[in-house]
Amino acid sequence: HVEGNVYVSSNLTVSGNVSDLNVVSNVNMLHTSNTASIKLNSNVVTEFPRSKKLIKYPRVVIASGQSGLSGGYTQDGYTVQASSEWGGTHMTSNVFNGIKSYQTGSPPDYAWLSGGDPDTYTMSTGLATTVDQFQDENGSWVGLALPDKIKLSSVHLYNRRDQSNSVRPARKGIVWGSDGGSTWYRIKDFTNGSMDGALNVISVDSNALYDHFRVQITEMHNSPQKDAVAIGELEFYGVPE
Repeated sequence: HVEGNVYVSSNLTVSGNVSDLNVVSNVNMLHTSNTASIKLNSNVVTEFPRSKKLIKYPRVVIASGQSGLSGGYTQDGYTVQASSEWGGTHMTSNVFNGIKSYQTGSPPDYAWLSGGDPDTYTMSTGLATTVDQFQDENGSWVGLALPDKIKLSSVHLYNRRDQSNSVRPARKGIVWGSDGGSTWYRIKDFTNGSMDGALNVISVDSNALYDHFRVQITEMHNSPQKDAVAIGELEFYGVPE
């Protein structure tokens, strides 16, 4: 029976009728050589710091020419949706097929265009009207549902690259996020969409985790005047949950 401190400079052996050595405080294992061993059913848990590397979503290439209407198109756990689409070669899944640009004379034209109703975007102002709406905001949208939640860092929106009179670039819009797809949150408004440049980087400052996203275009450039908006490619960058 020891009531004070015990200092062991060599091995400590417990024998006799005592089967257990109970330590009710910390065991400090001091490094005295370049080797160490832990025995007798010991469990060792090592925690590594989480990687903060941004990942591009979707992490797969979505097949071209798939419709985002009526519940959308699902592939490899990702679902793509849209409020409307022009049809033909301008289907919703084209914005996730990895083809960022299209030049005249190099068909097919892999881009998404909103529905061709002439009231979708006012010709004179470029403002969206009431044909396509989301959360009481006017404007056509493209959505992506992920298999896992992420903290979104940015959205890369590539303009459609075609003849100058049919580009239909986005000028203003909203990025929406949802956990589960029921309640939606307005996480970013963007107002500086380029007309001539291919890439628009939309930075998002949010710590929330979402697995559903929608990019809504509320205004398009009106010169040249067109009645539908176009997106060449969408990429979501974030850190997984």
